[in-house]
Amino acid sequence: MSIDVVIPAYNAENFLATALDSVLAQTVPPHQILVVDDGSKDATLRVVERYGDAVRLLTQKNAGPAVARNRGVAASKSSFIAFLDADDSWHPTKLAQQLAAMERDPRHVLCYTGLTEEHMDGTQTIMDAAEATSILETLRLHNPGITPSCVMLRRDAYESVGGFNPEADGCEDWELWVRLRQLGTFCAVQAPLTNYRVSNTGVSSNADILFRDFLRILDPSLLAGLKGWNRRVWRRRILGFQNFKAALTARAAGEKQKEVRYLRDSYVAWPSPFWPSRRFKVLLATLKNRLRR
Repeated sequence: MSIDVVIPAYNAENFLATALDSVLAQTVPPHQILVVDDGSKDATLRVVERYGDAVRLLTQKNAGPAVARNRGVAASKSSFIAFLDADDSWHPTKLAQQLAAMERDPRHVLCYTGLTEEHMDGTQTIMDAAEATSILETLRLHNPGITPSCVMLRRDAYESVGGFNPEADGCEDWELWVRLRQLGTFCAVQAPLTNYRVSNTGVSSNADILFRDFLRILDPSLLAGLKGWNRRVWRRRILGFQNFKAALTARAAGEKQKEVRYLRDSYVAWPSPFWPSRRFKVLLATLKNRLRR
């Protein structure tokens, strides 16, 4: 079984060589490495050109990573697709371990690995992969660290669900995982075989954009297959959790009023002070800060 690697790249000259070198160092080499330049304005193209025939370059006007990934898969030929963002990289055995896991059970449509989060201040956080057995329930609430760079999937499954939604701004990967999980099972390689660069800029730091994108996928994707009272309870639970996540994003961005608003809406949707447990501590800290002002 062959693997194609799809790398969307936008203004990636500072990191792309590290990503490509990590792919070329794999113990199971891919059939193709496809870099989709998403309208870069820096030297991204020149970086790719240095690799010659080892890398296939596709170019497009800037349209976002979802469109770029879809473009790469459309140009691929292999049974398995592995995604890698241009600022991330892999352990040399990443593809080998995922391929072995996928081939153990034909029902597996997606395999993900653990992560080493590389923060902007130079620190690292090791994250083992979430348990695959309960992943659907987890995915209804949030994306548990399954980034595109840690994913290998079956090409036919990807095509069956239509790939990444090009209209999504920040939840396109989460939404795709939910749709794929309805199609088959997931498997996980627990080890942190993916190096994921954490960024505190762009869409990932904007609570309103992320929450708006979450609302778009709530009913058609996250609540798919649920009916009646069970659907209503899950809807309130998800809203409670995602409002809480938005409050944390707003806090990290220093947006105090927005933090309070999302935290209030979190408790309106799900009033219990015991779940998630961290929420009550955040509420107390927020109230204490407001009393000091």
